[in-house]
Formats: sequence, structure tokens, C-alpha cells
Amino acid sequence: MSLPPEPTPDDGGGFAASERSTPATTAVTAEKAVSSIQMIQTGLLLTNTVILILILGLLIARN
Repeated sequence: MSLPPEPTPDDGGGFAASERSTPATTAVTAEKAVSSIQMIQTGLLLTNTVILILILGLLIARN
């Protein structure tokens, strides 16, 4: 994650004209966010699967 750009005095302290959000940059940002969420979900699913297998293994070993 990168920090947001510093405010510029040229347009009242907001983003510089070249860094304003456009539909294209918003779409790219949304795509990156969706990709990150999907990666997190996949990781959590794999972690839960491993934990369930370990619990089942312990239950089977107990008997």
C-alpha cells in the first residue's frame, strides 16, 4: 500500500489534476481490491481446511 499523494497548492490542496480519480482509475482500483479480497478468501479457505483435517485426525487418533 502506498501513501496518498501530498496535497498540492495548485488546486486548493486537493489532488493534482493528473492524479484525480477517473472512471478508468476507479475501475483499476476496484479490480485490485476484488483481487485482494479473493486472495484473502482463498487463504482463509485453505487455512480452515487444514484446521478441519487436523481436528478430524485428532478425533480419529483418539479412538
